[in-house]
Amino acid sequence: MASNWISLYHTLRTHPKTKSIHRKTGAASIQETIGRLVCVWWLADAHSSDGDYGGTVEDIDEEAGFDGFALVMQEVGWLKIEDTRIVFPKFGDHNGKTAKGRLLDAKRKRVSRSKTPGVRPMSAPCPAPTGQEADHRTEQNSTEQDKKSKSLADARQTDEFEAWWVSYPPRRGKRGNKGEARAEWNKLTDQQRGAVVAATSALAAEVSRDPSTLPKDAQRFLRTPNKSANADPSYVEWLDIEPPPAKVRSGDQGKYPGDPDIIAKLIRRGAG
Repeated sequence: MASNWISLYHTLRTHPKTKSIHRKTGAASIQETIGRLVCVWWLADAHSSDGDYGGTVEDIDEEAGFDGFALVMQEVGWLKIEDTRIVFPKFGDHNGKTAKGRLLDAKRKRVSRSKTPGVRPMSAPCPAPTGQEADHRTEQNSTEQDKKSKSLADARQTDEFEAWWVSYPPRRGKRGNKGEARAEWNKLTDQQRGAVVAATSALAAEVSRDPSTLPKDAQRFLRTPNKSANADPSYVEWLDIEPPPAKVRSGDQGKYPGDPDIIAKLIRRGAG
């Protein structure tokens, strides 16, 4: 009833519905599942002009080479089995003379534009995508959003790492291997990075108090010793460190840290 070809989008192989059918039928490969779908859609294209197929469920299973294939297509929404008929939803988006005419016309316009460099011809507004094309654009938009989110997260992570890196006390003038330290930093969760910042602050305070303290190289400070799954990362030993006691001048020993004459006052009060 229609031209002897059907339209397929390159996203068919990775489409969630294709993967669902593949899992439900237990085909040897995703390519086998695609082949079965194509055979069924060929059948519909050859014997229907509007998506209303006059055959039986058994016909579809036979074309697919799998008993129950029609029911699985119905489960994902690519087929509708009613009491007296079988319907292919959105048939007009991809099949039939009208749909194929639209596709060929769009192709001719793309070719025409490509042959006229520097000229962008006026054209009518594109119709809203439907069917597989709409699914493809939805997946594409989702991928672009994921990329933007990942880019923002990477930028934030880079800023946090740089701030930590300059705060880490050097060991004999060097902090260690920055590339390795960044790789270790990337493995940490947000909670672990917060702990690293707190541990680094305690370490820096100790180095300031006692310059003879030699910090580990930054990458070793972040990683687990000997790569043991049961050992704590090196920075853990600097968590919950009590601050060093305040220095007491030799002349202040024995004095109450308040009123310097408190002892004399207490003696006079007792004598009175």
